Amino acid sequence: MNADVDPGGPARISIPRAPHDEAVFSQTRIDIAPSMVDLVLCMDCTGSMGQYIREAKESASRIAHVLRHEHGLDLRVGFAPYRDHPPGELTFASKRFPLSPANDQLYEYLCGPEATAQGGGDGPEAVEMGLFDALHMKWRSGATKLCFLIGDAPPHGLGEPKDDFPDGSPQGIDPIGVLDEMASKGIRVYALACEPSLSTTTDTGTAFWVAAALKTQGRAFAVAMPGSIGDTIIGAVLEEVELTDLQSPVVAWVDAARRWNPDKAHDLEFLKATAYRLMVRERTLADQLHAIQTTQLTAALLEAPIGMVVARSKTIQEAKDALLREMASPNAKAALRLTAMELIAKANVAVVVQKATITREQFDRVYHAARGGIV
Repeated sequence: MNADVDPGGPARISIPRAPHDEAVFSQTRIDIAPSMVDLVLCMDCTGSMGQYIREAKESASRIAHVLRHEHGLDLRVGFAPYRDHPPGELTFASKRFPLSPANDQLYEYLCGPEATAQGGGDGPEAVEMGLFDALHMKWRSGATKLCFLIGDAPPHGLGEPKDDFPDGSPQGIDPIGVLDEMASKGIRVYALACEPSLSTTTDTGTAFWVAAALKTQGRAFAVAMPGSIGDTIIGAVLEEVELTDLQSPVVAWVDAARRWNPDKAHDLEFLKATAYRLMVRERTLADQLHAIQTTQLTAALLEAPIGMVVARSKTIQEAKDALLREMASPNAKAALRLTAMELIAKANVAVVVQKATITREQFDRVYHAARGGIV
C-alpha cells in the first residue's frame, strides 16, 4: 500500500489501481486515524488466582510502554476485577475502574486492594458481573475494543455440581446476554484460561471461555505459565490493531470484485475469495500487496468442541440445558477430562509474537469484522 500523510491529519491509504478497471480504485481513499485502543482487564481476583494477578501486575508497565511508546498507540486501559456474590463472598462481586490514558494506570489499578487473591467459595464465580462492568465502560467510537477475560472458573448457572446459585446470577445479569451486547458494540473478548484449574476442576469452564471468544470474534488461549500473560496481551493488541486497519481496504476490494463480476454481486463466498486474491496474490495490483505483513500471536489455543453449544445459546439457561444434553452420556465427562489433560500439555508452550505474511485465518477474521461495510 502507498501511504500519504497529510500534515496534522490522519494517514491516508491509496488503494492501488487495477489496470483493467481504472475507475474502481481511482477515487478510493480510505482515512485511518492514529490507532486507538481501549483495553479492559476483566480478572478473577479470588483466592486461587494469586500467581496470575502477580504476573499481570508485573507486566502492566511493560504492556503500556510497548503499546504506547514503541508502537505509538493511543491507548486507554480499564480494570474490571470480580470475585463472587454474598453470602459466600462479602468483599465485592465486581468493581469498575474506568478507561484512562494515564501511563501507569493499569499498574496502579493492579496495586489496589481489589487486585488481591482472596475469597471465592463455591466453584463458579461472578464472571457475569466482571463482564457487565467491562461492557459498561465508556468505550470510544472508532477504537479497537478489547476485553481480556482472565480466570479459572465459569459463571454461575451453567450446571456445575457445586454452585450456590444454580439458576444464575442473583443480580439477574445473564453472561450470555452480556457477551451478545459486547459483540454488538464491537468489543472482542480474549479469553485467557488459567490452567490447569479451568480445565481440570470444572465441567463447563472451557466451554464458556471458548464461547466468550466465539460470540465476540475474539480468541481463547490456555495459559499454563503465568509469565506469558504480558506477551499474550501485547501480541493480541498489535495483531488486532493491524487487522482492524485492514477492514476498510477489504471492503474496497470486495466492491471491486462486485464491479468486475456483476453476475456474482450477491455471491458472498465468491466475493470473499476474490478479495483475498486481490489482497494477497493478485499481481495486477501492486507488488507490495503480495506479501502483506501482519503481527501474529502464536500461543496455546483453548479448544472445547462444546464451546459452540454455549456460543449458539441466547441465555444462560439455554446454554445450561444444551450442555446437560451434551454431557448426558456416561463417557462424556471422562472425554472432557481427557481433552483437558491433553490441552494442559499443549498449553506449556512459549508465546511467540512475530511479523509474517498475512494468513488466511487472519483474512477471514478481517472479512467477518468488515461485513458491516459490505452491502
